[in-house]
Amino acid sequence: MWRPTAQALASTLVLSVAIASYWNSAGGEFVFDDSEAILDNGDVSGATDVWSLLEHDFWGEPMSSKTSHKSYRPITVLTFRWNRWLAGGLHPRGFHVTNIILHGLCSVLFYAAARLILQGAGSEQWHDNGSGGSSSSDSSDVAN
Repeated sequence: MWRPTAQALASTLVLSVAIASYWNSAGGEFVFDDSEAILDNGDVSGATDVWSLLEHDFWGEPMSSKTSHKSYRPITVLTFRWNRWLAGGLHPRGFHVTNIILHGLCSVLFYAAARLILQGAGSEQWHDNGSGGSSSSDSSDVAN
């Protein structure tokens, strides 16, 4: 019989807390700069081809334009475009739920990375044994 490991349980807890803490925002509307970044952005609506995402800023302006903010985030804009396509239009709930799920997944990835880093920090290779960072076998090899 399969039993979850402590790491799997901890990851599930991290995911659950991350999603639960933002879930109340899922039913919200578009706010603040969403009108420029999502609603009026040709890169999100599909009015431009996908490759133009690589040449435009976050707001849909060409990077070479004097009006560009030079905020280059093509992957974010691509996810907005996918959200619009998957939801069949500009429905705020789809955007919010997607972002909440991505937040949860990033939280689990951060937890996993932190575990690896902190486990590595506890290993012998990170501790100086008083010989200037080299082991006793290394110093004897140099002397011979």
